Amino acid sequence: MSLTVGTRVGVYEVTGPLGAGGMGEVYRAHDTKLKRDVALKILPEAFARDPDRLARFEREARVLASLNHPNIAQIFGLEDSGDLRALAMELVPGRTLDEVIRGGLPLEEAIAIARQIADALEAAHEAGIVHRDLKPANVKVRDDGVVKVLDFGLAKAAAGAESGSDPPRGPVSGDARTMTSPVMTQAGSIFGTAAYMSPEQARGRAVDKRSDIWAFGVVLYEMLTGRKLFAGESVSDTIAAVLTREPDFEKLPAAVPAHVRALLGRCLERDPKRRLRDIGEARHQLGEAVPSASLAGVSARPAPSSAPVHPPRGRRLVWLAAAVGIALAATAAFLWQRRQPPPVQQVPAASQAPVQSIAVLPFVNQSGSPDDEYFSDGMTDELASALMKVPGLRVAARSSAFTFKGKGADARDVGAKLHVASVLEGTVRRAGSKLRVTGQLVNTTDGLAIWSERYEREAKDVFKVQDDITGAIVAALRLTLSASAPAAGRAGNAEAHDLYLRGRFLMFKQTEEGLRKGLDYFAQALAKDPNYAPAYAGTSFAWAWLADLVLPPREAEPKAKAAALKALELDSSNAEARSMLAVILFFYDWDPAASEEEFRRALQVNPNSMDAHNLYASTLCASKRWDDGLVEAERAIALDPLSPYPSWTREACLCLARRYDEVLAQHKKTEELDPNFFSLDSWAGVAYREKKMYAEAAAEYEHVRQVNGGPVAGLAVTYAQMGRTAEARMILQEFLALARRRYVSPDQVAMIYASLGEKEKAFVWLDKAYEARSGMGTVLVSAAYDPLRADPRFTALMRKMGLEK
Repeated sequence: MSLTVGTRVGVYEVTGPLGAGGMGEVYRAHDTKLKRDVALKILPEAFARDPDRLARFEREARVLASLNHPNIAQIFGLEDSGDLRALAMELVPGRTLDEVIRGGLPLEEAIAIARQIADALEAAHEAGIVHRDLKPANVKVRDDGVVKVLDFGLAKAAAGAESGSDPPRGPVSGDARTMTSPVMTQAGSIFGTAAYMSPEQARGRAVDKRSDIWAFGVVLYEMLTGRKLFAGESVSDTIAAVLTREPDFEKLPAAVPAHVRALLGRCLERDPKRRLRDIGEARHQLGEAVPSASLAGVSARPAPSSAPVHPPRGRRLVWLAAAVGIALAATAAFLWQRRQPPPVQQVPAASQAPVQSIAVLPFVNQSGSPDDEYFSDGMTDELASALMKVPGLRVAARSSAFTFKGKGADARDVGAKLHVASVLEGTVRRAGSKLRVTGQLVNTTDGLAIWSERYEREAKDVFKVQDDITGAIVAALRLTLSASAPAAGRAGNAEAHDLYLRGRFLMFKQTEEGLRKGLDYFAQALAKDPNYAPAYAGTSFAWAWLADLVLPPREAEPKAKAAALKALELDSSNAEARSMLAVILFFYDWDPAASEEEFRRALQVNPNSMDAHNLYASTLCASKRWDDGLVEAERAIALDPLSPYPSWTREACLCLARRYDEVLAQHKKTEELDPNFFSLDSWAGVAYREKKMYAEAAAEYEHVRQVNGGPVAGLAVTYAQMGRTAEARMILQEFLALARRRYVSPDQVAMIYASLGEKEKAFVWLDKAYEARSGMGTVLVSAAYDPLRADPRFTALMRKMGLEK
């Protein structure tokens, strides 16, 4: 049934046609009640008269409507007008992705688009929704660069709507777009689009989120190459290609990083059991590829040359690595993050949580621009930091709290997973000089609000808003606010504070480019306010992250230490700066006693600091104080139960203590949180190797190499112990070639030489590590250096570094 302009369907008035698709005719319409334009999809008559299918469709539509995700086209509702059933959807302006691709996209834009698609898929999958028909025609790219994925879950609902024939072809849902080789038949058979369907989908088998992951890989390949991965003259030919043809990765541009190629390979595994298990992992890996990508105008730009350094939640792992012997090779060091919460039954129920405990969830940016995300994240961090100083209040760590960002999580679920009794959530909106902040404290036992408030202020009054919220939370929980002056570490003007938040946001991107840009913003903040302690603390962290990974420690560490000392001179209660100083004292100054004193002072100021507990654990274990280190690691786990980082630290401590069976048991817990959380070494790999389980060790390391896309020192050591010296030397040559081009932490090379029995060359490279003040020198306590341990030169080196008396 075709509708004419002016036809009313409930509150919607048709203003023109948009096209047609498998779900029926699509029109532009005006919502006469809310005064907005929408896309109105008229459901086929046969579909609307089928009670069972209509009920199923309505259920899926309700779940979709509840998502409210920035990268998913919103469903506004279902309308029933006489014989018509219509779905009202967000009218998305812009071009479809197949129009944008046009011969391929620059790497930067392809990655940025893919990240937003993955973000949308992750939100849908967590709500139990599978797209089933992901393709470029179902993705819109607005002029401001925001990506919207259309028609979630509709492919399944549409199956059988046009029984006995292919569905209509042509533009659908919000703007002109073309379906490519659609295949929609009766329920129980095939539905989807041939060129993008997974092998199991093409065979008519059960479909789950892994089919979306396959389609995501196909779409990413098409964006990078400008050509369809699977194509044929007919639908049957295309399906045959899907089922039999291997992806041709040689056609990928040379600029595509090795880890993106590896990701494509995992997405395009024909066996769904071997395929990437969670799209969130793809989102994080792509975030490490070209995180600075901007899509405004979708203009062609060359890909940046900066290499990823660390993932957001593993941001201080370079220091843990230094303590426990992870060899990091600058441009190849990646710690892949997949935010997969552990099973709820592993965490105590919310009803058992301490009464004085809280999680501060990421405040939602409602400013209408993704560019303001730094401000809402900064507001969240500063509120959490203020609450951490309240005596008697336990605050969940940032990395666990940010696991829920953009997911609209229920407070009761958060309470169960983080073991907290209450949750603070809110929104932030900035418009010119105006600031609006809403906050709500929710009881995690029953999901009821304990307190809520809205603040309308000038943007310059952001600190006053934070103080008001903190005071309200403290009052609601019947606690006592610390008497310490909250203004001690605050900027003297709003502009310096804003520059600091921008720098902190970029720093957390964990790329060399992000760290250097963060340093620039911190410098600008300090030019506005030379006494702003947090900007000095941020400067310290940025230089420290660059040390031994991108820059020689002798170049970066003194700058990090000077900034930390200045921050503490201005604000002795800055726990971040004190933790940073403690780390520098241990790994750069090799002064364990002074380091321990700084950690103790940091934890006195902020006992809620997961990072302080975790980093303290790493230094204790590097000093062979295994039991003390394990206690601190367990405290970090309690504060940050959804982060694999502290679990991985405990794994490392057990490994250095040579408790290898316990390492493998702890590794299983780390894997439940994130199966790919490692650096260029794996503690499971070490444990397997030391237990003489060489096949398992090699397999573990090969996986690390596949993900990282770079040489792995631990794999070379394993090959050497297996007698596969030729392969070990090949990896050694990779490191030596890399060291000729840029800084490489010298102990990685020393470790391989030691495993090959070439002691003289091993000591040459250990001397280089010592001269470079490489924090990685503390790997000397690990089993990889056992071949050198009886040599007097090794004992002398350990004593010079304060690791032995």
